[in-house]
Amino acid sequence: MAPKLWREVADRLVGYWLTFPCSLVEWVFGVKFRVTGDLIDRNSPAIFIMNHRTRLDWLFLWNALYKMDPWLLTTEKITLKSPLRNIPGAGWAMSCGSYIFLNRNFENDQPNMTRIIKYFVETKKNYQILLFPEGTDKSDWANERSHNFAEKNGLTKFDYVLHPRTTGFSIFGEIVQTEIDLMKNGKFPEKVHLDVKKYDIEDLNKEIEEPEKWLTKLWNLKETRLRRFYEQKEHVLEPSGKRFVWPETTSGLGYTIAFSFWCLTSIFWIYTIYSSFWVKIYSLFAIIFYTSCLKFTNGAEFLFLNLMSSLNEPPVLGAGQPITTRLKGWAFVAGMLFSAFFGVIYIVTPLLVLIWWKPLVFRQFLDRLVGIWTTMPGALMTYLFGASIKIRGDFIDHNEPGLIIMNHRTRLDWLFFWMALYKMDPWLCTTEKISLKGILKYVPGAGWAMQAACYIFLDRSFDSDKSKLDKILEYYAAVGYKYQLLLFPEGTDKCPKATERSRLYAEKTGLIHYDYVLHPRVTGFVHIVQNMRKHNNIKFIYDVTIGFGDAIVQSEVDIAAHGVCPKEVYYQVRKIDISNIPENDEELGKWLIDLWAKKEHKLRKFYEMPRNLRNFDNTIDGNEYEMDDNSEKALKCLVGFWIFTTIFWIFMFFESAIMFWWAVLAIIFYVTVYYIYGGLEFLTIDVFNKQMGYGLVTQGAPVETTTDSI
Repeated sequence: MAPKLWREVADRLVGYWLTFPCSLVEWVFGVKFRVTGDLIDRNSPAIFIMNHRTRLDWLFLWNALYKMDPWLLTTEKITLKSPLRNIPGAGWAMSCGSYIFLNRNFENDQPNMTRIIKYFVETKKNYQILLFPEGTDKSDWANERSHNFAEKNGLTKFDYVLHPRTTGFSIFGEIVQTEIDLMKNGKFPEKVHLDVKKYDIEDLNKEIEEPEKWLTKLWNLKETRLRRFYEQKEHVLEPSGKRFVWPETTSGLGYTIAFSFWCLTSIFWIYTIYSSFWVKIYSLFAIIFYTSCLKFTNGAEFLFLNLMSSLNEPPVLGAGQPITTRLKGWAFVAGMLFSAFFGVIYIVTPLLVLIWWKPLVFRQFLDRLVGIWTTMPGALMTYLFGASIKIRGDFIDHNEPGLIIMNHRTRLDWLFFWMALYKMDPWLCTTEKISLKGILKYVPGAGWAMQAACYIFLDRSFDSDKSKLDKILEYYAAVGYKYQLLLFPEGTDKCPKATERSRLYAEKTGLIHYDYVLHPRVTGFVHIVQNMRKHNNIKFIYDVTIGFGDAIVQSEVDIAAHGVCPKEVYYQVRKIDISNIPENDEELGKWLIDLWAKKEHKLRKFYEMPRNLRNFDNTIDGNEYEMDDNSEKALKCLVGFWIFTTIFWIFMFFESAIMFWWAVLAIIFYVTVYYIYGGLEFLTIDVFNKQMGYGLVTQGAPVETTTDSI
């Protein structure tokens, strides 16, 4: 109803509750806090990086923040170990406060961290995030592990901090290592000292080229300061920065009011829960709500995040899925990889003789076979995950050569697009070619199949890719079949790292930073268009835009490892006649840049819609494309075929010596071809060129057949 208002209220409530443990620590246990250094500004977003001496450091920091500015308790957010969110009451409160719970595994934590930080930005509030870079407190086992790490990597062993990096925070008097020690012994340290040194991010960007070196230098300074601190008889840290020193004893009505309020209300709540039936029911529903949030949304913070993001990009899904969901992901990947691997071994390999005997027939067969296989992933996404692929706009004609350009939101856009093409026209699955990252060529089975289909594998460096592009594009023109090449002008998917690179590029070149697309790479696009024009092998450019309704899954790893898949994927297609595209290289590049600016506007409009209304506008002569009954029956038959044959091939691989050794020889062949020719596609092209009587395919090369004759 009002997610921004909720964020404001929750921050205030959680912040006000934090004054209660602050007052307990200082009044009941008599702990004194010496806070020095720079003032933390609650109106500026920031990151606190702190060494993690004990598991109570964040508790002591609350007292320090209260001394500086009580409002800091409402703007500070903490990174905590994930199990803490499961604590009834306190864990739920921290979830409501949108604290960041980590599993201490960067691969699993990165999507959640990205989502929450993006959420913080969207709320337009200035938060200060507390981060413990050491990852854990300085217990004996962590200290030993840090020493082993230092010894293994030739680093200095530290006595007062853990690897990798810290800031100036220390505790003196008796050290209480954990909350368990506190509960057992009721002891607190006598004094806690926190010294703050503020660094302006703009100054750091100007002075530092390599953040790691700066952190290492800061880290060494930290160890030196702490060593000197602990070796003194009277433990005192020299104040940093502007050298402020706050009083050790907190005064004022704030503590008194907060302490009294929370004591009285807690007693009142306990009494009403015990005495009132309706309060019992309310409490039960609250417990069910927070427990359900943990199970279904990975915590209340992600429920609120999803609500806040309902008028923007949907959340990026990743780790933390239940086993039933992960099993679907494993089944999906197994179906794809095994069907591709054994399909190449036992269907494609026997046809390889056609490369030398009938190269055009080989090209025709492989286009058909790979096209038939591409129906498998889309169908599995629909049947296993319930994914719905929607496509509307202009029709892509499989009888006319063209170039398809698409924004690259995730590394799975081309995978979803297969299903969209099948809905529009199943024959498009046989005529579409894709430009992919070069690393995919090495995937056993699937990589060999894509080589056989003559997909274009790029290294994302134009100097090294130019010759490959020319050779394959000229081959497309020479064989005479009408292909539609899918190109991602952005060069990579819009992951956080690529988004940051795009932002820096925009900042450096004075361009606008885009929120929904990356800045396109003009050079490769211009070269491809002009090459296809040169060989009269392009009739249309298809401008395709992809958007996601419910969730974003960034990579194939997320599907494979976590079983996550978006349920709502939308495509819009605009057909542009090549005669309406500028012929000059410079103007063609500007045309692409302008098109991407319009695409950014289109996606902004798309994501600003409520989720249940999200869709792209249709084009003037466009349609919405859905499978008819015959296409759906054919799809089910194809999936059944691949499942049955894959199971049969796996069985025969283990049961038949002939099938086993055939597979071994096939694997040796594909590996050898890669090392000699660079891939099966280049062997195919070289043989074709020799048989046609020319080394490189030129505009005047003979055309022996067309799609109409297939």
